[in-house]
Amino acid sequence: MGFKLNGKEGKGNIIACLESNLGYELQEIKIHLTKRCNSNCIMCEGGQNCDPALEISREQIRKIEEEAKQLGLRQVKYFGGEPTLRRDLVDLVDDCNSLGISSHITSNGLLIDQEKARQLVAAGLKAIVLSLDSPFAETHDYIRGVPESYEKMMKAIAALDDERRKQGSGLSLQVNCVVMKYNWQHLPELLKLCAAMKVDKVSLNPITPDSPAKDGCQKDLTIHFPTREEVVAYNRDIIPQMLADGSAMKFGLTEQHLQVFGVTDEEIDSAMRGLMVDSLLRGNLCFKPWYFANINQDSKLIACNHVKECPEFPIGDLKEHSILELWNSEKYKAFRQKCKTPLDSFKSCSYCCFPYAIHNQKLNEKLRKNGKE
Repeated sequence: MGFKLNGKEGKGNIIACLESNLGYELQEIKIHLTKRCNSNCIMCEGGQNCDPALEISREQIRKIEEEAKQLGLRQVKYFGGEPTLRRDLVDLVDDCNSLGISSHITSNGLLIDQEKARQLVAAGLKAIVLSLDSPFAETHDYIRGVPESYEKMMKAIAALDDERRKQGSGLSLQVNCVVMKYNWQHLPELLKLCAAMKVDKVSLNPITPDSPAKDGCQKDLTIHFPTREEVVAYNRDIIPQMLADGSAMKFGLTEQHLQVFGVTDEEIDSAMRGLMVDSLLRGNLCFKPWYFANINQDSKLIACNHVKECPEFPIGDLKEHSILELWNSEKYKAFRQKCKTPLDSFKSCSYCCFPYAIHNQKLNEKLRKNGKE
């Protein structure tokens, strides 16, 4: 959805909140339902063998959502690990729907067959983001580390599209691709495949090292980066091709969204080190902690899943405190203060989500423009 101001009054409120470090509206929450995962992706540390009984419960989530609605909650994103490993996922979606809150899921698609698609659509799921890294089975399966994952993904997309049409649902069917040395050449064909499969939206994220603060980070992901020469070829040959055939524009992908490894020598040099968003965050504040929160599988409220090297991580335990108490706690206000200069405060901000960093840059431009009006 992205951060939104609510009319003229909202503009004034956000400026006051930015100055005081108070939360504006808690419009979005990302809930990490589990650390378990049934993929073995080359760019990820993989899932962990966690006891499902110790994961955040449906009852806890329902309580958090009810309280957060008082703060303006509109959207909940269920994340993992792999959220479809939760047996109560359909119930969680149904709970959101009953509260008038939009529910989103990010999934590898491996467990979404026709029946699961029917259940999710019937429960009122508003959006699902599926991880598809190539239009070619061999490449996608290699990246995801699971044989036949491409075939299962194609069936998942088809089933979800079929069910939303049967049920008259407004489900938004989305695809995310992690761009790396193995698939940058495939992006034109990937977008055409997504169009043929009736996908509504595509997002691209460049491969980046996991935040150095991430627990247990072991893999050297630089071996999967494209070379400098490949980045130049991608910018010169692939991006113009996607823009010319119109496939990128169908999904709202501008030239900036496609330039995932940068354009200038400085940006490309940063990309070669895995620092993809420096140019987008430098000189800007990070809006996220004024409207967005993360909740992990242990019921901890965390201000940002990328940032762990600060005293304010986590903000607090939702088993002990309500989200109403924590939203404007001293810890959260201190964290917001640091997010006014994110790259100066947190090294791991360089590993932020690329589409979010673009969106955040535009919010900063809008704020500066509003400040002059």
